[in-house]
Amino acid sequence: MATLIAGAVAVFVLYTLLQMFRSANPAVMARGIKIAGGLVALAVAVFVGIKGELAVAIPLGIFGVRCGPARLVAIRDQRFQQYRRAVWLIQPALVRSDIPCAVALPRYDARPR
Repeated sequence: MATLIAGAVAVFVLYTLLQMFRSANPAVMARGIKIAGGLVALAVAVFVGIKGELAVAIPLGIFGVRCGPARLVAIRDQRFQQYRRAVWLIQPALVRSDIPCAVALPRYDARPR
């Protein structure tokens, strides 16, 4: 009976994952696969390096760092830039408001208008 329940749960989970895969955005999925592959390559490089095969571990680690954490940092920086642009667009409204604690600082990267 336990095997039957485990099989039914496995089929349900597989069906749900396939539905998510079918409706996923291909660009986001490709980026996620690249990041996951880079992190796996980095983990394998650490394991191989601990075992002493540095000739294999170093190139694999360079590839893993370039495709894994470096992409994560690039995505984070891109999101941060979008956030800064949104905040700077809202800031002039704070300058003219009557809120006593709203203080606007001059923009150091201001473009001429």
